[in-house]
Amino acid sequence: MGLNVTLPKARPFDVVGLGLNAVDHLCVVPHFPEADTKLKMLDFSIQGGGQAATAMVACKRLGLKTRYIGNIGDDAMGQLSLRSLIDEGVDTAGVTVVAGARNQLAFIMIEQHTGNRTIIWDRDQRLRMTPSAVPQKLICSAKVLLVDGHDAGAALQA
Repeated sequence: MGLNVTLPKARPFDVVGLGLNAVDHLCVVPHFPEADTKLKMLDFSIQGGGQAATAMVACKRLGLKTRYIGNIGDDAMGQLSLRSLIDEGVDTAGVTVVAGARNQLAFIMIEQHTGNRTIIWDRDQRLRMTPSAVPQKLICSAKVLLVDGHDAGAALQA
């Protein structure tokens, strides 16, 4: 598959990430609960997540100039996900807010002593990125492209 794209000599970003974003609800527990029981959690937090979005935040914290490309729901979780990227200094020019879609979210139970995780997640299918929606100009604005393996057609197009 060939692209008819002229790459700029000077690129404004070090890394562009294309893929998932999510809002993670993390719950630390002393051990995984048995079925039909209750268990007091040790800690709880809500954080931005998703493979590509998290990678862009990590790269930004390491001093790189980053851009995230992906679809976000127009609900409260989507607003939180977008705000967390902006607050971290990640460029969001490649974000599309999908009307009526629920943002991806996850509930992650983490066992305190082992770090083992159980993840319960949901992703609205309207958040899927199609190959035709990949913004080639934004993809080519960085020295490095990271794709997270979701929405394979869009990742291959990028």
